[in-house]
Amino acid sequence: MATGEAFFAHPDADIITSFPGLSVLSGARDLAELGDDRERCKDARAMKAYAGAAPVTRASGRSHVVVARRPSPASRTASG
Repeated sequence: MATGEAFFAHPDADIITSFPGLSVLSGARDLAELGDDRERCKDARAMKAYAGAAPVTRASGRSHVVVARRPSPASRTASG
């Protein structure tokens, strides 16, 4: 599997695959989509938001709900 070998050659591969829900192929796809420029985002929170992994908090009155973001189907099918 050439994709897995190339992905694990990247210095951040172990960090990326430690995220819940990311396997070798999905981690490689996310790395390709986000790039490896660490200066792009000022901190980890900004990177999570950019990647669409940050939770969304909705509050109104006494109601407070936190939900997970879901990638748009177009973004996932376009990449693979």
